[in-house]
Amino acid sequence: MTSRVIEKITEIDIILRKTLITNSKSDNSNYRMGFLTGEPGISLFYYLNYLRTRDVENIALLECAIEKSFSILNNTLKLNSFHCNGISGFMSGLMLIHRGNIIDLKDLLHYFSFNTDNYLTSSFNKALNGKNFDFLHGAEGILNYFLLQNKAENKVADYINVLDNTKIVIPKKGVAWKSNLLIDKKRSGVYNLGLAHGMASTIIILSKIIEGYGNLKAQQLLERNLEFYFSEELSMEYSASFPNLSSLDEPPKNSRLGWCYGDLGISIALWYAGRALKNESIKKKAISVCEKTLVRKDYPLTGIKDAGLCHGTAGIAAIYSRMYILTGKLEFRVAYEYWILETLNFAQEDIKNAGYKSWTTEGGIYETNVLSGIAGIGIALNQYIHEIDTSWDNCLLLS
Repeated sequence: MTSRVIEKITEIDIILRKTLITNSKSDNSNYRMGFLTGEPGISLFYYLNYLRTRDVENIALLECAIEKSFSILNNTLKLNSFHCNGISGFMSGLMLIHRGNIIDLKDLLHYFSFNTDNYLTSSFNKALNGKNFDFLHGAEGILNYFLLQNKAENKVADYINVLDNTKIVIPKKGVAWKSNLLIDKKRSGVYNLGLAHGMASTIIILSKIIEGYGNLKAQQLLERNLEFYFSEELSMEYSASFPNLSSLDEPPKNSRLGWCYGDLGISIALWYAGRALKNESIKKKAISVCEKTLVRKDYPLTGIKDAGLCHGTAGIAAIYSRMYILTGKLEFRVAYEYWILETLNFAQEDIKNAGYKSWTTEGGIYETNVLSGIAGIGIALNQYIHEIDTSWDNCLLLS
């Protein structure tokens, strides 16, 4: 399989090079700033590509991927602040690359941190006041950036205070927070259990806070939110352990497999919670939830339609890889290799973009970005060959 992986990485590399050249010559009108959904995230592909090959040309391509972004940051008065499409995700991604010690971004990070941190703080507070805790498009993604910076103490206090004041106490079910994400263009106000937009990210952020700051209130909120999750666990006749969403008054449904929603993201959140709380039974529960997913490989049981990180095979592979690193369970390594192979198998020879389309509700589209496009697929494939843990998946809140 190694030769197939390298061949596919090479195909992706060719397309991403062309993308960078085209973007460097174009104006800024169509430039997408997001690290996960825009051109800057291509830098992460070339970071992994360099670690795998040690070919210094990748450093030049990495620099090319971020150079225009810094120019835009320096000349734009207002930008999106959130993790998925904006400044906090962009800066978080560059911090991960800087920590790899292959390129010194310290001065640039310091300069733009000095010029953007106040704006991000304001955006963080605004999101909190709006009860928008969303990881991709809300407060938790911005907070993750400040946690990476080790500058989060005041923001942690604000975050915990708002969580505590807005928690919904549900009799015999613990505490939870409703998502303000619109579901199916008509339904909001549900309890979202997923990682991308729901309380699984809250569990991980609270776990990071407990391990980094020892916050007692964070521990209490985490324990009560875990009560809610365990009360929502599906019975054995379901293929999934947890639903995607809960309104408390509708019949539960199976969840899909993926990074964005489903048991895999929940399992890794539970593992981090168990580690933070020093609770082995919660860690064992996390493992059992992940183990139950191992038999789900056919489409009716997975819901998988593409290979991207967000809701496709590469994201599934990334979670199994991280669970293997965390637990040492060989079955997760086997699953990791299976989903890497499935990522290769999703490529179609008769279409462009290295054979990959990203699935949307309106059909398949060609994307080059990290979250759902070929840059993210290439990153996952590079990590598979490189093997040494790079913690690149912090941009997905997996490390």
